[in-house]
Amino acid sequence: MRKKLNISPKLITCFDDIKYDVSDKKLIKLVEDIRIRGIKNPLYVYDNEDGTYCLSAGYRRLCAAFILNLDTIPVKILDDYND
Repeated sequence: MRKKLNISPKLITCFDDIKYDVSDKKLIKLVEDIRIRGIKNPLYVYDNEDGTYCLSAGYRRLCAAFILNLDTIPVKILDDYND
């Protein structure tokens, strides 16, 4: 079962630091789309069971959330790493 939540993007960790190129035209387009319409498709995360989450899918949306300084973003929490 996948649980849907809205959480702070600051609670999401990645295997590497979050890096993005603000001159990337596709990212700029995504940022503008999210600014107008919001994030329509949730990011997929795993619960680290310490109050943080590990990103599984949605890296570019997470980057856009940081650029836009969003307070919360929609996520689906996956049950385990085999989901």
